[in-house]
Amino acid sequence: MATFVKSLPAQVKNIRGIALKIKESPWYHHTKRELLPPSPSQIPEALTSIGKVVGSLTSKRFLNVSVRRSAQNTLVAIEILCWFFVGEIIGKRGLVGYKIKS
Repeated sequence: MATFVKSLPAQVKNIRGIALKIKESPWYHHTKRELLPPSPSQIPEALTSIGKVVGSLTSKRFLNVSVRRSAQNTLVAIEILCWFFVGEIIGKRGLVGYKIKS
């Protein structure tokens, strides 16, 4: 315990240095910009795009897609599904089920 307490200031300094490097990286700035919730001015734009998707479904325009584009869409859907499962595993803190206290 005493060695841990002695090394604590050095560890804090190291963590602080890493955090500063992350904040200075382009990745941080892109992430900060891309992960923001939509602003009120972007909501009508989102509703318009949702309307286009619904219109595409009702007119069956989505059937006129090239094989390459449908393969890309399939891969994107699989990626989203995999990230969902990764999030579930992280949330459950394990691969198998939830721990139920009886």
